[in-house]
Amino acid sequence: MQSNTPEIPTSVSENPFALVEQAATQYKQKNFETALDLLVRAEILARKTKRPEALVVIFSMAGNVFTGMEEFEKALRYFEKSLEIINMFETVEEKEAEKEAEAGKEAGKEREAEKEREENKEEKNEETGAGFDCEKEAEESEPESIFIEWSASNEGKIGNLLFQMGQFTEAEIRLRRALKLYEKLLEAEPEAAQLLSTSAKIKDILRRVLSKTG
Repeated sequence: MQSNTPEIPTSVSENPFALVEQAATQYKQKNFETALDLLVRAEILARKTKRPEALVVIFSMAGNVFTGMEEFEKALRYFEKSLEIINMFETVEEKEAEKEAEAGKEAGKEREAEKEREENKEEKNEETGAGFDCEKEAEESEPESIFIEWSASNEGKIGNLLFQMGQFTEAEIRLRRALKLYEKLLEAEPEAAQLLSTSAKIKDILRRVLSKTG
């Protein structure tokens, strides 16, 4: 994205999310060019302040704006870029979980070795020191629900765009992927009205896709 007005007004907060909120307001009012300009500023600010999580929202909103402008190819690119950022976070989380699990294994080995040393001391009637403090096993963390929700939203929007573009097979794949993510979210919040409503819309689009593919 390129900005036509790169200077950020002093009245705007140094938080990229504040700019996204303004962009969302302009989008709803169909002021698409203004919305895009605000999103460019938000992206610049997010990179400057090293807040890559903001890019998830910025790129997804850009996809919404380009959809409103009926520039579907550009919209698809930005929804995909949003997903790429989410995947980056998930990859980092997976690596951290692996490191923690490995650290847990090493701690377990050390506990066993310490136990053997203590037993040997007891056999030799030697004085033992203070008890060994056991370390907790590392727990693998799931991707945060907010990222799952953005993934579901992006996948659903991509599926809808592909349906409108007549790419029914790809649309079905993305819509089913979105539904799977919404099902995961609904397991945690089965009564969430917004999730239920969006999931129902995705199912409706999927039915229309399947009616085209037979």
